[in-house]
Amino acid sequence: AATILTRASVGMGIGIAVGVLALHRLWSQRQGREAWTIIAGCIGGVVVHCGVNLARFGSLLGLPAERQVLSLQNPGRAAWFAGNDNSFFSLRFLPTTIVHYLRPDTLAVERLLPFIRFGDPAVDRGSYPVETITPASSITASATVLVLAASIGLVLIVRARAWSWLVLMLGGCIAAVPTFTIGFIANRYLADMLPMLIVPAAFGFAHWAPTSRAMRVLVSGAVVVATGWGLAVNVALATWTQNLKEPGFTEFRYRVDGWVFDDPAPGIIDHAPGATTPRDGIVTIVRTVGVGDETLCEGVYIAEQGRWVPLERSDGARQISGTWTPTADESIVAAGDTWTLTATTSAGTTSTGTTSAGTTSTGTTQFSLSGVDQPVTGEPIPVDIDDAVALRIVADEINAEFSVWVDDRLALFSFFVPPGGLQPGADLRRTPPYDGDLCRLLEDRR
Repeated sequence: AATILTRASVGMGIGIAVGVLALHRLWSQRQGREAWTIIAGCIGGVVVHCGVNLARFGSLLGLPAERQVLSLQNPGRAAWFAGNDNSFFSLRFLPTTIVHYLRPDTLAVERLLPFIRFGDPAVDRGSYPVETITPASSITASATVLVLAASIGLVLIVRARAWSWLVLMLGGCIAAVPTFTIGFIANRYLADMLPMLIVPAAFGFAHWAPTSRAMRVLVSGAVVVATGWGLAVNVALATWTQNLKEPGFTEFRYRVDGWVFDDPAPGIIDHAPGATTPRDGIVTIVRTVGVGDETLCEGVYIAEQGRWVPLERSDGARQISGTWTPTADESIVAAGDTWTLTATTSAGTTSTGTTSAGTTSTGTTQFSLSGVDQPVTGEPIPVDIDDAVALRIVADEINAEFSVWVDDRLALFSFFVPPGGLQPGADLRRTPPYDGDLCRLLEDRR
């Protein structure tokens, strides 16, 4: 009953199965108190869920996809929902989801840590395309021991006519129906399939015993191997999910690989503007030729779901950083051939502080990007006037980011990156350029 409030589809599937068993007990064995307690719990969970859903969305069970913030901001996503009756779910997605979530070849093995990664993305097979396909494994690949045990358990349940167990398994199948009918492919959805596997797997482990010693050794070995495989797969995929965009993760992978294998290392390419982004985990180096044909590294990026994510940017290429002192006027902090980034600081209150003057004047600073077709103005942020702050400006067309950071606070952001280079203003005191430790490591491994 409680799981209905955290994962409605799973909770309702389990609640239906348990409720059916309680009704059967009430009808056949006349055990009223126990049965009614179970039925009340199942109904109570659904009622509370419907109440919360009604308060949030104005519907007992529905999800207003057309009012989702992401849908309102993304015309393509909004059009997709409009073509699917403003719903997340449809039977038209079953050919895509069933094939991918059940096929065993959704993983790939490589020599770099953690050795196992997501394989090829799902292939869209339905009459209406799924909205998003993200890297995902399958239950046969990542829950192998459960799949094998559940297959054996299902046969034993039918042979033993253990209908109560079958009802519980069907409840688990109901819990997984939304996962197979939703128009998204994601690895996290595999958790919704566990109830339909756990019930028959538990029955199989409890009721099937090999008769000979040789068979017991064989089965025990198979269980150990399948469990070890599942552990390795899930640890590896969790590591990917948590650390893909962390520079230290990529550095550690290639350092360990260098201790074992000779150069060149796999998965490192030169950046080619306009080329299709490769599979997740491929690393690209952006280089330019400097004075005397010296190769300069501008940045390191890693592929994630069809886009490049920055791991390291050398200062001066696609970002500049330093210290800047807000003053009660307007100043140019950076500029390009076609644009200007200005900061307007407004004085606020004066309070006692720890400066040499004994007082600190506080105010707000607002950054504006002008000289482009789509001017952008950030939100005002509080600053201490005449007190230096750390300033970082990013103008990176590779991952479509123009941003301004003040003491690690985001002061301005735009997906539009104006052309024309990046030069600091006269009031920005540059920090020593960062020469790119990760880039040098990867260059040496090529």
